[in-house]
This record gives sequence, structure tokens and C-alpha cells, in this order.
Amino acid sequence: MKLSETIKQTRKVKKHSIRDMAKASGISKSYITQIEQGEPFNPTLEVIEKLSKYLNIEAKEVIEIIKKNGTKEKSD
Repeated sequence: MKLSETIKQTRKVKKHSIRDMAKASGISKSYITQIEQGEPFNPTLEVIEKLSKYLNIEAKEVIEIIKKNGTKEKSD
């Protein structure tokens, strides 16, 4: 599963808007939107850790998702 799909699915389960996720995770709304829309992103270790905490998965799992799908998920 792509990171964008994982984030959207988790937000739906938690009944969170992007604003709610931003507040809960400490990641900006614009950055979350960028990832969800499949735009190119270059996450720092801090962002990966925040994503993993919000998604309730290990940071290494977030890294594996990124490695598998890259940092640009939209098809050209």
C-alpha cells in the first residue's frame, strides 16, 4: 500500500480531517496534503517518526513503504 493510501485510511478510521491529523502529528496540513495527493516529498527522519507515531506503525515500516513506492506516488 502507498503511503498516501495508508494516511488516508488511518485518518478515516480515526475520523480525522487533515487539520486534525496535523494537530495530532505535528506535521503541517500542506505537507500532509502533498503526501496524500501523491506529490513528490522528501521526509526528514523527524517527519518519518511523526508519521509512524500517528499511523501507529514502526518508523522502519514507513521507510519501507517509501522505499517501495518512492517519494513521488503519482503516475506521470
